[in-house]
Amino acid sequence: MVRESTPARAGRAARAGRRAPHSCAMSTVGGLRRGLRHLVAAAALALLLAAGTRAAARINMDDDALLGSDLSDLKEVRDNRVRPDPSPHDKAESELLLVHVLFRHGDRTPDPPTYPNDPYSNFSYDPVGWGGLTPNGKRTEYRIGKFLRRRYGAWLGPYRSNLLAARTTDWPRTKDSMSLVLAGLFPPAEDDVWAEGADKLGDLWMPIASESVPRSEDNLLYMWDVPCPEHDKAFKEVLSSQSFQKQFRGGSHAPIVSYLEKYSGAKINVPEDVYNIYQALLAQQGWNLTLPSWTEDVFPDKMKPLAALYFEADTWNRKMQRLRAGPLVKRIIRHSVAKSRGLLRPNRQMYLYAAHDNNVAALLMALRVWEPGTMPPYGVAVIFELRRRAGQVGIQMYLRNSTSMEDLHPLTMPDCEHFCPVHRFVQLTADVTPGNWEAECEG
Repeated sequence: MVRESTPARAGRAARAGRRAPHSCAMSTVGGLRRGLRHLVAAAALALLLAAGTRAAARINMDDDALLGSDLSDLKEVRDNRVRPDPSPHDKAESELLLVHVLFRHGDRTPDPPTYPNDPYSNFSYDPVGWGGLTPNGKRTEYRIGKFLRRRYGAWLGPYRSNLLAARTTDWPRTKDSMSLVLAGLFPPAEDDVWAEGADKLGDLWMPIASESVPRSEDNLLYMWDVPCPEHDKAFKEVLSSQSFQKQFRGGSHAPIVSYLEKYSGAKINVPEDVYNIYQALLAQQGWNLTLPSWTEDVFPDKMKPLAALYFEADTWNRKMQRLRAGPLVKRIIRHSVAKSRGLLRPNRQMYLYAAHDNNVAALLMALRVWEPGTMPPYGVAVIFELRRRAGQVGIQMYLRNSTSMEDLHPLTMPDCEHFCPVHRFVQLTADVTPGNWEAECEG
């Protein structure tokens, strides 16, 4: 605001003093009216600013601040009260707005411990060590980046600040995987080349940052290490139920469980026990180690359905899916809604998440597109594309479960089309989208 000079104010006061008495009275009333109008205008402006602040808080622009807040601001979306984009669109056209990708890390060596009778229990797995990415695993992740570049490169353009956000779990193999995906996705553009002299690395690669949080605090991607009493309670109820025990130990599974106990030396109490043996054998096979002869009768095909029950028991019902995959579903929805309204800040085009088979399985089950008895392979990716078509904004999902460049399978939720309008997507996931994850975990 520009203030008047003291002489100007004094001059105006002197002129006012020469007015007739009745003019002074009218001037006072007029001044009161003008002052009242100014007060009303200021109050209205303050209300508008406060409303804008509350709206910004409801759809927070910061990447991680969206977690833990309620979904009241999405009620209009869920109730389909959002007005369509008035601009004309050819129904055959589709404008890409935003991409989310959740992918599993690449092929790895075993995690200790494996199983009691493992002939390789003292193997070093040098140079990568236990639980590290193998050379093939590194290639797997790099190819994910190349695939994403091929599919989205023209739309993304060269790398620049705030173009994307990359988050991993707090494991070396997911951090390495993200680095490899980013290397394949963003080879250095001309302005990004940093090579000098004979050093050619800067012609081929550039560092791009990703972020993670400690496992004990990661309630977005690694809630298996974050206390959640309500899930623990539900999980124990599932494992002890007659229906689950019948599925796990009954029928054709019973002799397989007995066989595994006999030859592995492990006590098989829960599906995770089978899963651990399965993953150890898979990793050792990938390291070109000769597996024990007893495995030929059960690995991988006969063990796979039992190992997959580990994922299914962990997300047995909608409540458990809500506590495992809900925060990520919520984050995808809120970023998508903000983007569709032009409110996403920073105005990103892509979100990348490097995680584990648990994450992939939980997300697919929460979205009701999981195929029972399957095991998410290394490098599997779930892709969400936010698109505008014929004036309507929707989400299209895909699964990429091999290293083939063209291997992309559409995923369609029950009760929706492949192009699922955002309001319908919100409706169908409402029962797995937590309001306050921490509070719901406490019960």
